[in-house]
Amino acid sequence: MSLPLPLRKNGVIKAKDAELEGAQTFCEHFAIGSTCLVFIGLVIEVVVAIEHPSFDSCLERWGSVIADVLVAFGVLGELLPSMLVRRYNTEVKRRSDDGLAKANERAASAYARAAEAELKLIEFRTPRRQILAGHESEIIATLRAFAGTQFDSGLGANSGEQADFWWDLEPLLVQAGWVHLPWTGTAQLIRQGDRPLSGSVAAKDIEIHLLPDEGDALLPAAEALVASLVSVGIAAAIVGFNTFATNKNAIHISIGTKA
Repeated sequence: MSLPLPLRKNGVIKAKDAELEGAQTFCEHFAIGSTCLVFIGLVIEVVVAIEHPSFDSCLERWGSVIADVLVAFGVLGELLPSMLVRRYNTEVKRRSDDGLAKANERAASAYARAAEAELKLIEFRTPRRQILAGHESEIIATLRAFAGTQFDSGLGANSGEQADFWWDLEPLLVQAGWVHLPWTGTAQLIRQGDRPLSGSVAAKDIEIHLLPDEGDALLPAAEALVASLVSVGIAAAIVGFNTFATNKNAIHISIGTKA
């Protein structure tokens, strides 16, 4: 049988919620019993006063003493439980506050994750044409250092978002002095106005492909193109060569779906 909570080391702090609840209930019942003792003691005092017991009789000698003892124990029995209940209530409040703080922290964390997810969704749904708008001059300035670089292009045949983005990006490369070659290779061809033909490809984000034996010569220009796009918030990367393009000495730009 375990000791009462107040007699244990850190008993109140370490007590389970059910133990605290049980201890509070016990204190309430104990206080009720103590109140009954006070009432009985007062009743005895009244009886003694009414009876006027004879001198040195048992009632005269012990009646008031018993009544006073009952009242004293009753008052003590009300005081001590009230002190313990305050202590228990303080611990219950502390736990409640801790629980509320943790709940608020979890709610704040969930809200932050939801807000982050919402921002990512907005970013994912924002067309790259819209992201590119306003950054044309800085992209041209970056790529002009590699004027004369040849490139061809591929994109999804049924994607309006990809077609719109490439429609806006391609003139920037040309204005920077890059040379757009028509797509050659085994792929369906895509026409955009009077521009060189593009190939139909499957890609993710913006993929830059370089033939293995041409990587060293074209890598600086390819890295500049990737950096200029990434700097404005458009995902791009140089990937292993896996396209159907056959143009030599050219950077192969594949416009894919946003990932």
